[in-house]
Amino acid sequence: MTVELEARLRDALRLQADEVTLAGLRFADGPRVVPGRPARRGLTWLAPAAIAVCVLAVAGVVAVIAAGPHSGRTSAGGSGPAAVASLAGTGWRLDSVRKPDGSTVAIPARVGAGVDFERDHTRLGAGVGTSFTDARYTVTDAGDLVVTPIGTTGSGYAGSDPAVLTAVDAMTAITYGRSGQSSGQPVSVDVQPRLLRLSADGYVLSFADKLPLATTSAPATGAPGTSSPVASLHT
Repeated sequence: MTVELEARLRDALRLQADEVTLAGLRFADGPRVVPGRPARRGLTWLAPAAIAVCVLAVAGVVAVIAAGPHSGRTSAGGSGPAAVASLAGTGWRLDSVRKPDGSTVAIPARVGAGVDFERDHTRLGAGVGTSFTDARYTVTDAGDLVVTPIGTTGSGYAGSDPAVLTAVDAMTAITYGRSGQSSGQPVSVDVQPRLLRLSADGYVLSFADKLPLATTSAPATGAPGTSSPVASLHT
């Protein structure tokens, strides 16, 4: 316990003690009568109850102070280089996208959208249907990704399905960026045991269904029938 914590506890106890008066205490021989004031019966339980409330209040102060400013955070998951390193060798299905306008679009499994992280800790792939983008990434000291696209293969999408169009836009945001740049794209990462969030250019991509990558090297195509989890695990 720190000196500051001890001081704060002493102050809290002192304030509560100042509120306890002689007239309010119950003694073994009955309530003590203050000169000039008639004795009251039937309220002798108030003093013990007040003391109990004081004890609970002080206990609450101790709990809040000991918890510190980060008491609202959960222990599971998080960000940082170690969290990003744990992604190597895993593939994730895109489950939903929060767009820059604040709306959220659910991405059904039939869309076949996902991301996989190669075991070398330097490459990732992002795909929607038969379109697949290869990219390299580095990790900042804060645990963010800097993604540099290598190229995209596949037939693209010319339909009007809102879920597919949103998935394509979101995958573009974490690889090329909305401006279509080929330089490094900053991507924020939040890793949970069963959930992955990637954020870039106003898009927040939520991934679920973590799966290990195949033991063999995946071709850089994402075409159906390959070992890429983006192509084969979400169809």
